[in-house]
Order: sequence, then C-alpha cells, then structure tokens
Amino acid sequence: MVLVKTTFDYSIRPGRPTDVPQLPAIEREASSLFLDRLADTGLAKETLAEVTSLAVLEEAARSGRLWIAATLDGVPVGFALVLEVGGYAHVMS
Repeated sequence: MVLVKTTFDYSIRPGRPTDVPQLPAIEREASSLFLDRLADTGLAKETLAEVTSLAVLEEAARSGRLWIAATLDGVPVGFALVLEVGGYAHVMS
C-alpha cells in the first residue's frame, strides 16, 4: 500500500467585506471552465456571464454566509456563498 501525503497551500476562512471586490473575477474564472461544456450541462453562455452582485456578497460577508478559500498569504482564490432559497440554506458558489 502506498500512502500519498497531500498538502494544501490554501485555507478556508470566513469572508470579509474587504474580500468582496476580488470575488467577481473569481466567479467569472470559475464560470469559464464550463464554456466548452454548455451542451453537456444545459447552461447558457449568458448565464455563465452573470456574477453575484457586490451588494449580495457584502451582506453575506457581514452576516456570516460567505466563506473564502485563500492562499496562505490571504489572497482569495475561491468562495462559497450561502443564500436562503425557499426557507432553506443553499450553497450558490
């Protein structure tokens, strides 16, 4: 049996309002990964161009519904946003 040690050069932390300006670019980059899979996913190119508004992201950061994946020096590289949909928590990104 071979064991593989994996290290991660990022951490997950609560989002801060100062993170928000960087998040639309991260969201666009993530969406671009699906551009060659539109037919497979049923997504529309126009839908992939949409990003979450800064106001929604700022409110989520203030209310504890935004988590950031960041490099070890604190630079955001991804995020998870939780919204309420039909009375239930829903992870949007």
